[in-house]
Amino acid sequence: MIPRERPDGDARVQDGSPILEVRDLVARYGQITALKGISLRVDEGQIVALIGANGAGKSTTLRVISGLLQPATGDVLIQGRTIRRATPRAIVRMGVVHCPEGRRIFTRLTVLENLRLGHYTRGNRVLLVEQNANMALRLADRAYVLETGRIALEGSGRDLLANDAVRKSYLGEI
Repeated sequence: MIPRERPDGDARVQDGSPILEVRDLVARYGQITALKGISLRVDEGQIVALIGANGAGKSTTLRVISGLLQPATGDVLIQGRTIRRATPRAIVRMGVVHCPEGRRIFTRLTVLENLRLGHYTRGNRVLLVEQNANMALRLADRAYVLETGRIALEGSGRDLLANDAVRKSYLGEI
């Protein structure tokens, strides 16, 4: 997920708001609550990682940010403006680019090379949702650990790499 410059070329936020902010987001699939009040933010110039096990809510978070799923409650803001009722097309026009895994657009590039390419092509802030937690946390300025629809941990990528619970659960260390 890369908020990039708007078509008018202005990616600056005048009031100091984050480029992307998720506030108290709740999302459901029928009777199943997939996201249970998560909040996160991406500031200008940052790489922010969202890690978690399968079924934790990572893809649901991206679907809500991209406008593919409407939240039950909470809000998503791009450059300080709500996108709660915006269509996916309108969200793209606001500068949000969603590059889902598995599309294999640049198959020979590593994740880091793809991120560098995105930065080169005007995206200079990234929400990275990645199964490779070790790599994601090494790249991240800030990171969030999502567990069963809730943010369980938050901190710098470096701090979460050193966290015993993260090392055991996501990096395979004992």
